[in-house]
Amino acid sequence: MRTIQPTIRAVAGGLLAVAVAFSLASPASAAGTAEARGRALAPSGAAPIAIEETGTLAIARPTISGTTRVGRLLRATAVSTGTVAPRVKMYTWLRDGAPIRKAHASTYRLTSKDRKHRISVRVAAFATGFPTVKRTSASTERIRFRVIDDPTNSQVVVNKQRSLKPKAYAPSGLILPSISNNGQRLRSVAAHALERMAAGAREDGVTITLLSGYRSYQTQVAVFNQQVATYGRAVAEKQSARPGYSEHQTGFSGDLGGAGGCPITSCFAGTQAGKWLKKYAYRYGFIMRYPDGYTKITGYAYEPWHYRYVGKKVATDMKRKGIKTLEQYRHLPAAPTY
Repeated sequence: MRTIQPTIRAVAGGLLAVAVAFSLASPASAAGTAEARGRALAPSGAAPIAIEETGTLAIARPTISGTTRVGRLLRATAVSTGTVAPRVKMYTWLRDGAPIRKAHASTYRLTSKDRKHRISVRVAAFATGFPTVKRTSASTERIRFRVIDDPTNSQVVVNKQRSLKPKAYAPSGLILPSISNNGQRLRSVAAHALERMAAGAREDGVTITLLSGYRSYQTQVAVFNQQVATYGRAVAEKQSARPGYSEHQTGFSGDLGGAGGCPITSCFAGTQAGKWLKKYAYRYGFIMRYPDGYTKITGYAYEPWHYRYVGKKVATDMKRKGIKTLEQYRHLPAAPTY
């Protein structure tokens, strides 16, 4: 509760004294009505009486919540700490301290332009009769791709609708796994997982080999063009990726073989290695990327030899839920065509 006591000076014809007391339920309600009450108290035709507001307009330093990855939504919160509640709050989102065009809501969805930058938000609080209060949040960490968009992450999803970013991406940390590898490299995390998987297969009397691993953008250009020249574009695009759209370019995928023949053909599924991989690969973080009957989702024909490293957690979760493709697991649209 607070009291406002305006005083009226003498006017022609005598001294007029007015004492008025207002009991206000809340400082916020007064903030928006002080000027109106000043006009109501003034004699007819006289200037409004100046009513001095008391109280404070203040907000805490804004905070930002949300995941700092491209495509995610950030939310700003600015709590009032004064005795007067703001009538309006204005938000200005900042990229490395510079205002972002048309970003003035309490939420902000991160875009690819934000990648590698830090985001903060400035909040301005307004109330009638009080100076504007402005406060700026701390900056976020540098914005990254979502895991499914990040070519450096084992969760990246690459298909005919989702190219690598950039298309000529080249991974670091490629190594030769310590198994029969045909001179093929993988990202170190995938290579070591493959070594463990091959060791597990050996305990069951099964041999696992790596026939093809990482392919550069330039190599994929040659592979794809050769496929087109041999089979025509329509057939080639069902069994080979365009440059920049190949899982092999991530370094997380490999074409696997064994001692039973049938290299890189559908009959591999019937070999000891093919059967063992289908049953146990998930335990080591691998999934068959292009299973039988899912061409309309993955865009590729059945490839029982093509395995993709996604990590034990995801591979096990997909196995437990009976989900066959990354598109279904990540709730992404089917990608049958480019």
